[in-house]
Amino acid sequence: MDRLEMVSWIAILIGGMQVIAILIDLSRHPQRMMPIMNIVWPLTGLYFPIIGIAAYYKLGRDTGAPHEHMEHEDMHHHRDKPFWQSVFVSTTHCSSGCSLGDMIGAPIVFFTGFTIAGSMLLAEYAVEFVIAYVLGIAFQYYGMGFKKHSQPAKKDQECYQGGYIVFDRF
Repeated sequence: MDRLEMVSWIAILIGGMQVIAILIDLSRHPQRMMPIMNIVWPLTGLYFPIIGIAAYYKLGRDTGAPHEHMEHEDMHHHRDKPFWQSVFVSTTHCSSGCSLGDMIGAPIVFFTGFTIAGSMLLAEYAVEFVIAYVLGIAFQYYGMGFKKHSQPAKKDQECYQGGYIVFDRF
């Protein structure tokens, strides 16, 4: 086993342990303000070893303290956090959608033998992109607190535009 393969296995093990630790903590302290984060934080721990769990405990853990801006129109705009923290937490929605898309898409292509122009790699790119795009938009949609908005069509458009810009570049 060469060094790069060893580093990869270590990162996978750390990510797996982080997922377990975050899931255990979430079972004790579930996210109340943005329930989609109950899915996003474990995925962040999986794809972002060490930094993912540190971010969860620093930025994402629900302490049980009441949120005075809970009824605010845009639930993922955190007025009580510095801008960089709000951006980081918002970015985890898209990153988790991409990671989950990769985790779902690669086995689909492998087990079906799907190819594009005779290439399994191109098929993986296409399938993973579509799944990641749909999941990323769904995560953003639920993160924006769509149930609280009086103009759901406007929020649909914002999610689509935000998802297009992020996933097109990602």
